Formats: sequence, structure tokens, C-alpha cells
Amino acid sequence: MSSGPTSEITAEHLSRAKTLANDSPQNTAFVREILGAALEKAMSVAPHFQTAEAWATLANALICDHLNRWNLDKPSGLKQAEDAVRQALAIDGDLPLAHFVDGFAKRANGDHQAALLAFDKALQLKPDFARALAQKANELINVGQPQAAPPFVEKAIKLNPQSPSLGMYYWILGKAHFFAANYSESIKWLEKSIAVRGNLWYSRLYLISALAITGQLKQAEEALNDLNTKFGQYTLTRVATDELANPNSNEVIVAGRRSLHEGLRSAGMPS
Repeated sequence: MSSGPTSEITAEHLSRAKTLANDSPQNTAFVREILGAALEKAMSVAPHFQTAEAWATLANALICDHLNRWNLDKPSGLKQAEDAVRQALAIDGDLPLAHFVDGFAKRANGDHQAALLAFDKALQLKPDFARALAQKANELINVGQPQAAPPFVEKAIKLNPQSPSLGMYYWILGKAHFFAANYSESIKWLEKSIAVRGNLWYSRLYLISALAITGQLKQAEEALNDLNTKFGQYTLTRVATDELANPNSNEVIVAGRRSLHEGLRSAGMPS
């Protein structure tokens, strides 16, 4: 069998996958379907047409589903994402996207220092990689340094003020201020995040809790009702289960999540 058609199929599927931001469960499912099928065919027919970028793009979609608790009816498993990252790095160890996604995989395994190093590596290779700057900030929060996070997100926003990831950047700023116990400032950024990206359940959880903690119980109850309408009934048990996708024993995170749960309970979320 000639190798030409396989090359064209793989290139076509990678091109289509790259046009989709991993900003919704529909998009990540589509990327997994089209790119996963193309890579599987390439492996069986012409392995030399696999590319590091294709594997990293597939890994990005897989890990987004895992961390965001998306497409739970189509489980991928963290191992599949890790395997895709390894394939990408084996082909091109200097691909920034591969190290970026490797940071997500290490985060999902609770190895937050290693995740921080992976995001740093992505930035060494591509200093203007805005999403890596934002996720380095997110990882600084995860290692217990929320006060150090905002400048990196602010730099990411400055690099591309119209970025499709803007809602995620605002979420990270809101998260940083929440874990630093700056709840009023957190509310400002979480509200901006929801206005731009309405499909992030976790930004809504932290907004509800921050509103309750600051005594704005009516607004917290309204935000909780909105969450339940859009994402199904939430309980504290569901919140704790979803947090397992990003395991963390750092004392700052443990304390912050305890405050999160207390605020949610005050807003009326059942156990």
C-alpha cells in the first residue's frame, strides 16, 4: 500500500483538530474521534507519518476531558493521555505543546512539582506560549503559592487579549485570589470567567463559595441554582469526587478546598 494517502489523511485530520479549541466537551470528543482514528491508521499502515504535534494534540483533548470531567460516557483514562504524551516526546523532545500537555498529565497524577517543571520547559522552548504561562500560574497555586500566580496570567492576557482561552485565564486569577483568601477580588475574576466561558463548572463552584463566604448569601443561592440548572444537581460529595481528577495534598490547597466546601454548604449545597 502506498504511503501517500495515509500522509494526506493524517495531515487533514491534524489540521481539523488544530482548528478546534479544547473549550467544550463536544470539541474534545470530536478531536479524540478524528485524530485518534487517524493516528491508529498511521500506526498500522505507515508509522513514519505519525507526528509529535498530532500525538500532543490528541493528548491535550484526552487530558482536557479527564481534568474537566467531560465526556464521562466516553472514558479515555489518564493512561491513554500519558501514552500519547510519551509518543509525542519520543518523536520530538523539543515540542513545546508536548511538554505543556505533559504538565497536565503530571497534574492529574498529583505530581505538582513535576507539572510545574513541565510548564517551565514548555516556556523555555517557547517564551511567548500564553497558555503555558497561564498553566504555570495554575500550577503555582497547586504547589501552595497563589500569591505568585497572577503576574503570569496577566502576561498571558497581555500577549493575546482576544485569546479564546481568556475565560480560563480569568478562572485562574479567580482561583489564585480564592486560595489567597482574597474572596472579594476572587469574585470579580470568577464572574468575568463565567461571562466568557459559561461551561466551566469549577469557576461557578468557587464563585458560589466566595459569595457565601463574603456574606452575599442571596447571590450565592442564585448562583447555586444556576449551576444546578446548567450542570445537573451538585452535592458536596460530587464536588469532592470531581476534585480527585486533580489530587493535591498541599496544605494550602487542602485548606482552600475546605473553605470552598464550607462556602458551598452555606449557600445550600447538600452533602
